[in-house]
Amino acid sequence: FMIAGAPKFGYFIQTFVKDKSDQNSEDTNEEEIHLTSSGGLTNHVIIVGYGLNGRNLARVLRSVAISYTILDLNAETVRKAKEKGEKINFGDATRREVLHHAHINEANAIVSDLQAARRTVKQAREMNPNIYIIVRTRYTSEITELLEIGANEVIPEEFETSIEIFSRVLQRYGVDRRTMENQIEKIRRQGYE
Repeated sequence: FMIAGAPKFGYFIQTFVKDKSDQNSEDTNEEEIHLTSSGGLTNHVIIVGYGLNGRNLARVLRSVAISYTILDLNAETVRKAKEKGEKINFGDATRREVLHHAHINEANAIVSDLQAARRTVKQAREMNPNIYIIVRTRYTSEITELLEIGANEVIPEEFETSIEIFSRVLQRYGVDRRTMENQIEKIRRQGYE
């Protein structure tokens, strides 16, 4: 019971700490600014999480010359990615200060991974009402809630995985591409309703 309630309690306590730090934003720890600052970004994408999806998105954005910055909570992941020249910063996207240093006010979109998606969506929507928010979630049951709190698009893992599976089965049986695309569109339309 206590473990289940701990994140909500932590966020509740954090609201009091956050209010004080917002008033004293000039007194922010210099090291914290260094870890989360992304300098000079405008019309960019904020990628939350540097797992497989985050790495692939960063690779594609880099290849089409769209600016981006990445936020991740794993210090080792951040260190290794920085060594390879990646535009990554250590930071918790549920915290207003971190999103501020990622220049959320100038960002065009934010793509959030599974961890703390609800909190990230709420913070991002409050800080930049015009930002386009895409969230990945595990289950289709979470779509409605995430859309209600401000996400523009929610991609459920289990649903997209099922589409990929049936696409490969149809491909194995030689079903033509147009029929597969029609089936995919039909399933997505029904599923996302």
